[in-house]
Amino acid sequence: MGSPNVGKSTLINSLTGADLKVGNWHGVTVEREDRSYNYLGEEYILSDLPGVYSLKSTVAEEGATLRALREEKYDGIILVIEEKTLPKGLKLLNEVLSFNLPVVAFVNFDEEFKRLGGKTDENKLAKQTGVKFFFSEANKETETEKFKALLNAELNKRRAYKPINDKIIPEIFKPAVKRRKLDDLMLNPIVAYLTFIVFVFSSVYIAFGENSVGSYLSEKIGDSVGFLSEKADKLLLKFCSPFLSDLIAYGIIGGVGAVAEFLPQITIMSVCLELAEQSGYLSHLAVVSDGLLSKFGLGGKAVYSMLCGFGCGAVSASVAQGIEDEGVKRRAVLSTPFVSCSAKTPVYTFVAKFCFKKYAFIVIGTIYILSVIFSLLHAVILYKTAIKTPPSSLLLELAQMRIPKAKYIFKSVYGVVKNFAVRLGTVIVFASAFLFILSKTTINFTYAPKGSDISFISYIGRAISPLFKPIGITDWRYSVAVVTGIFAKEGIVSALVSLFPEGLTLNFSQGLAFTAFCYAYTPCVTALISTSKTLGKKYALFSAVWQLISAFLLSYAVYLIAK
Repeated sequence: MGSPNVGKSTLINSLTGADLKVGNWHGVTVEREDRSYNYLGEEYILSDLPGVYSLKSTVAEEGATLRALREEKYDGIILVIEEKTLPKGLKLLNEVLSFNLPVVAFVNFDEEFKRLGGKTDENKLAKQTGVKFFFSEANKETETEKFKALLNAELNKRRAYKPINDKIIPEIFKPAVKRRKLDDLMLNPIVAYLTFIVFVFSSVYIAFGENSVGSYLSEKIGDSVGFLSEKADKLLLKFCSPFLSDLIAYGIIGGVGAVAEFLPQITIMSVCLELAEQSGYLSHLAVVSDGLLSKFGLGGKAVYSMLCGFGCGAVSASVAQGIEDEGVKRRAVLSTPFVSCSAKTPVYTFVAKFCFKKYAFIVIGTIYILSVIFSLLHAVILYKTAIKTPPSSLLLELAQMRIPKAKYIFKSVYGVVKNFAVRLGTVIVFASAFLFILSKTTINFTYAPKGSDISFISYIGRAISPLFKPIGITDWRYSVAVVTGIFAKEGIVSALVSLFPEGLTLNFSQGLAFTAFCYAYTPCVTALISTSKTLGKKYALFSAVWQLISAFLLSYAVYLIAK
């Protein structure tokens, strides 16, 4: 355990070889995580508890950590402390000693602290408290064997611990005298906001810009999928019926492949988000934007939750559990669906290929910027109407700007790619196959290879399609496509590929309006479940219904303006 952003998860990863989410930001760990390792024939189970500044509070992360310490049986406590904030860490140590368990203190960022001119009298500190202190870097796996040996020894001992007196701290601890210019620079509001805008458009361009790396790789995957579908169809016709051949070649391979071709772009966006997070930039952005966000009924701690929305709405709602202020938490979670998640990116790109062409980068970049603006507007509307509790002051340990470790970026991005692959192999495969069968089967359960207009699914689409008439879309197939997105937004692309083998026929205004609808409408089932866990079922239901209404209203407005 330890305060937020001191390196607890990094230390567990080093000790166990796990891949827990790490980040240079408060609130990365919001729920207990258990990992294990073997040492000298014994299994050690480590619990990574949410970060706390004090055990005297009973809300949010502090409450969860305190409950774990009181209700679970532990053999000992590893207290992780960042050396530059050692005095604060020692106050937490005094509270931890009251549990009468063996305690080992891991003092992190030792090398960095010394480089900046700081100094700690390690021997005097150990003598004053009776606690074993281990000064090192949590990301140095070469040190883990030494630390494992220390743990093994200390867990089998009973020492007499003494709470440290505040008066003795100046004799033990000399703070760093140097400051990093980059840290000061990123606390300048103009620099911080300009950096954010440049960061967003640069990331989007690398992923989606004309002739960009992301676009090139995506195109190559798309060509390969098309080639594979044709070859599979010809081969399968020799062994099975036309229906089964079409189902496998175009329904499953074509549908899944249409989503898979956006993997390079999602990966690039994930790398960019990890760079911002692990460098410490988000921590500085939170401090700089706290005053501004407070006017919208949010606060600095909502920055990370809402920016997580660019990756996954479910993760964003889960991370918001670390926001102590209930009013801010509710406004943040209910406004995050207006932040464009990565699962919607394939939809924008697919529509852009037919409707926006060389302007795709501009349209998609604008969506990302507007998604931030819309989420803030939604938060302030909630603040002025339904959830009026004013935001509390920001209490946050400012993370230092650091060069992110490639290993941790790779692990985080690997997790994103893995989850994407799992969705492709489960939800998207099922949705693609199910949709293909419904689109090729009549209500009399006969095969209709060319007649999707007489298929079973056409009746469902026609029942919904009048809602899309105000944006100039009368083809029922678009209505069916958006319904599949409730399970996974990537499913919309799979559905469009299956239902429109000839390609989309939307004009520019219709394409913009349809994109606006897909951007704003009801979050996927996973995100709604996460919202329910964080805020309750009532708020999850409200989010589902309100987002659907908002999507129709926004798409109507966009169509009228674009036209």
